[in-house]
Amino acid sequence: MPTAAVLSPHLDDAAFSCGGLMARLADADWQVVHATLFAATVPDPSGFALRCQLDKGIGADVDYMALRRDEDRVFAEQVGASNVVHGPFPEAPHRGYSSPDALFGPIRDDDSVVNPLCGYLRALLREHKPDLLALPQAIGGHVDHVQLVNAVGRVESLDTCPPLVWYRDAPYVIEHLGAHSPFPRVRKRSPLAVDVEPVLRQKLNGAAAYESQLGRQFTRRFSDRDWASAESQPASSRGGATPKEDRDAEHAIMRRALTYLAHEEARRIQGDAGGASSQGSLSNREGAPSAVERFRGNADAAGRLDALLLRTHR
Repeated sequence: MPTAAVLSPHLDDAAFSCGGLMARLADADWQVVHATLFAATVPDPSGFALRCQLDKGIGADVDYMALRRDEDRVFAEQVGASNVVHGPFPEAPHRGYSSPDALFGPIRDDDSVVNPLCGYLRALLREHKPDLLALPQAIGGHVDHVQLVNAVGRVESLDTCPPLVWYRDAPYVIEHLGAHSPFPRVRKRSPLAVDVEPVLRQKLNGAAAYESQLGRQFTRRFSDRDWASAESQPASSRGGATPKEDRDAEHAIMRRALTYLAHEEARRIQGDAGGASSQGSLSNREGAPSAVERFRGNADAAGRLDALLLRTHR
């Protein structure tokens, strides 16, 4: 049975970006290791880090990251991930990034997280021996996404590092469907799309587990989009609201946003083999080794992944 390790910078990134890929792999009898790197609790948060918690309606006395780790476990169960790994690294607001603009700006000179992150990834690869490694393209430029890609760049030459899948980062890519990775070596890869339609409902149900994030990640970004219909707006904006009505609105907008992403990207890539990728893209340069060679002779792993691709790529 082949193994896929899916690397998520934060406790929701992989779910929103490639939860469909994860569910399809699990359904195809892959073992799926769901590993979130920046998942550590930081006691007594303050400043911008605390504001990131309070603006989601979560009190200062709550262990915010423990709550999110619990949400993450619910998602993993929904999509069939066999292993859940929560890394020991603090998110960017606890490493000196003190504003929303800083989160999407240049890497700080004193942000030394890459070296320990490399060591952690080496240990993860040795333990789980994956046949496939999925990680974000860092679309949107969030510093935690960028630092994860930087760390993988230092370990991908190891014998223990398998072929890479670079997934497109949601919700950032929903805002700009044509957006590209800030890393040239990722932009050069030819995209392949995984057909997530058979598991789309499963992905959406899993994404709904991240109750603490839906308002910030979807409602505030997309409530004015054409596909977010009037009945999906926050109840407070329609006059008279209950917490349940607002939660229902948040769920509705998330489901519409991720459904729109799946359908739009599948449509684009089927219409243009050189277009944007869908829920997952197995990197392949023109003239590169065959799928079986990329899987180091593991024809079973190559065949199982090939079966999940949209027909235009078979």
